[in-house]
Amino acid sequence: MCGRFCCSLNRASVTTELYNHAVCEDEDIPWLDKDKYVASYNVCPTRYVLALYQDTVSKHKVLQSMQWGFIPSWSKNSAMAKPINARSETLQVASIFSSAKPCIIIAEGFYEWKTSSTKIPFYVKRRDGQLMLFAGLYDTNKHFGDKLTTCAIITTQASEFFAVIHDRMPVILETKDVDLWLDHGALLSKSVIHLLKPYKGPLQCYQVSNEVGQIKKDTPDLIVPIDSKKSSITHFLTHVDPIAVAAEKKEPIDNEKVSVKRKEPPNDTVVPKKKRERPSNNTLITHFFNKE
Repeated sequence: MCGRFCCSLNRASVTTELYNHAVCEDEDIPWLDKDKYVASYNVCPTRYVLALYQDTVSKHKVLQSMQWGFIPSWSKNSAMAKPINARSETLQVASIFSSAKPCIIIAEGFYEWKTSSTKIPFYVKRRDGQLMLFAGLYDTNKHFGDKLTTCAIITTQASEFFAVIHDRMPVILETKDVDLWLDHGALLSKSVIHLLKPYKGPLQCYQVSNEVGQIKKDTPDLIVPIDSKKSSITHFLTHVDPIAVAAEKKEPIDNEKVSVKRKEPPNDTVVPKKKRERPSNNTLITHFFNKE
C-alpha cells in the first residue's frame, strides 16, 4: 500500500519542475485549486495532493489540487469509506471506481513500514532523482455542497527489490507513459493494463525516523537516512572492533578483514638480553673428553 509520501515542491516552482522533468510540454499549464496545495515532507490521507489529468475537451494537461481519499461522483453517503489506494488487480470489478478517471499523482518519494517485531519506516525514491509519477484515479462529487475532487493511488504487487519491505507498492509510471495513461478512452483497456505493474527501475530505499508516523511532523529531517544522524544507534555501531563482535556472536574471524599486528616495543625501550648460563665443571670435563 501507500499511506504516506513526500512532495516538497514549492508552489511557485511546481510547473517549472514538471517541465524540467519532461512531465509537461511547457510551464504554462492551468492549475485548479492552486491555493489548496501545500508542500509537505509528510503527505497524509485527506490532504490536498498535486495531481495531473487530461481535459476531455481540449486534450491538454491540467494540474489540480485533489483531496487524497476517493469519493465517487455518484455517492450521496458522506460516511462512505474513502480509499486512498486502489488495487490494480481488482480495478475492473471494484464498483467504487466505476466512474473514476485516470490521473497522475506527483511525488518525490514515499514511505513504507516493514513489519517484524516492530514497525520500521523506510523512505523510497528513484535513484536517478526523477519525480515519482503515481498512477491514480480521480472523480468529482457535487452532492456535499461545493464540488469536491478526490483521488486514490493505484497499487500493485511489490517488485523483487521492494518485497523485503512490503508486499505492495504504488504503480510508478515513466514519463514516456504519461500520455497513454491519461487518455480517458484507454482507461483499463489492454493498451494500459500492462502499465499497472511493479516498478523495475532502480530505487533507493533506506530507514528513516519513526517521527514520520506523526502527522504533525513535517520537516526535511523525515527523509534523512537514520544512520546519518549522530543520535542514532547505527551511528555508534559504525566503528566497532570486528574481533569483539565476532567473539560476542561466536562467529569465526575473517583473517583477510582483520589483521592483528604483534605489538612492538617503543624505539627507546631497551630489551634485556637473556642471560647466558655458565656451564658447570662437569659439563666442561665431559665436553673435553668427547673431543675427537
